[in-house]
Amino acid sequence: MHKSIKWSEVVGLIQKSGRSQQQIASHVGVDQSTVCRLADGRAPEPRYSVGEKLLALLAEVQKTEAPQPTPVGATLAEQTTEHEVA
Repeated sequence: MHKSIKWSEVVGLIQKSGRSQQQIASHVGVDQSTVCRLADGRAPEPRYSVGEKLLALLAEVQKTEAPQPTPVGATLAEQTTEHEVA
C-alpha cells in the first residue's frame, strides 16, 4: 500500500529528531535490525502495520519540530523574546 514511500528517508527523518534506531524499533514494535535494514534500504517495504506506525511517528516528530507561528500584530521585541525562550 505504501509502495511510493522511501522508507530509508522516513527512518532518516525520524533519526534526525534525535531518536535512535532502538527507540524507533521499540516504538513501532520491531527489532532494531529491522529498522537498520529499512534505514539502509535492504528492507524496502515493511509490514503494513509497521509502515503505519513509522508514518505516525514521523508525523509526531514533524509536529513537535515545527516552528510555532508568531501571533499577528506581535512586535519585534515580542517575536524575539518568544523565539529566544523556545
